[in-house]
Amino acid sequence: MTTAFSLTWDSKPEVHEFAADFPMMLDGDYAELRDDIKAHGVREPVVLHDGKILDGRNRWRATQELGMDCPAVNYDGPVEHEAMYGWVRSHNLTRRHLTPSQRAAVAARMADRYAGWAAERAAATRFGSEVEAKPAEPARGAVGRAAAEVGVSRASASKARRVKEQAPEVFAKVEAGELTINAAVKALDEPPAVELPAEPSNYGDMQPAFEAGHDLAEVAEQVASLARKAKQILKRYGRFLRQTTPHKVQTDFSNLVGNLNDLVPFAPCPECGGKGCNYCGVVGWVPESRMKQRAELEAKR
Repeated sequence: MTTAFSLTWDSKPEVHEFAADFPMMLDGDYAELRDDIKAHGVREPVVLHDGKILDGRNRWRATQELGMDCPAVNYDGPVEHEAMYGWVRSHNLTRRHLTPSQRAAVAARMADRYAGWAAERAAATRFGSEVEAKPAEPARGAVGRAAAEVGVSRASASKARRVKEQAPEVFAKVEAGELTINAAVKALDEPPAVELPAEPSNYGDMQPAFEAGHDLAEVAEQVASLARKAKQILKRYGRFLRQTTPHKVQTDFSNLVGNLNDLVPFAPCPECGGKGCNYCGVVGWVPESRMKQRAELEAKR
């Protein structure tokens, strides 16, 4: 490394994108580091590259909070992106206490970088670049390589990559150590909460509706069974389907929920008072959508 210099506590260096792939310390570990720096100072300088923190974000954070200057050095290793990234990876994984789920999250970020660099190499080869290009690395190979380097299974890395792509806010909780990767995947697979309409104010006036709909529980179970089957099919064969297929399934189920909402009693029929007439379809009640339509028509009169 080059000659050390000092960063004043109020300076604002950016964090290098490679360093940002690795999570910050958990609160307990960070508190111990901060107390040690307060008592003994920074034992290992922060490393910068092009003015950005490549290694030592937690040390830098602690000196900021303590109002201390922070010793720093400039990175003097190889600047080729994969070599520099390997340096950052080794410094973070060998001395950090990351949970297995955090390591899986790191593997997901690493796999994306490896896949991106592989695509760049493939493009350079395809268009006859003079730059010597390494063989392209498929996405699956990128996941396996990243998983091996951080010490997690390919399955865990694949789960983390899925969470990263589908729910960035949930992925951030995994990185912070607030959520395990299995819990994150479970959260993805759970159906979204459905906002149910308000219960009718007077059940007594709508008895005909409930008597006519005595078999709705059986229908609900059939719908739930279809939903379970759809989930199993998409989970097992989703990667073989066209991209529009899962979206169409989601849209169809959303429409189904909307149709069911229109079947839920909202108020006694304003025409017959719950006795049953042509306006309410002889059931004695009307859904919320019908009441809104009636209110809009009356407002226009």
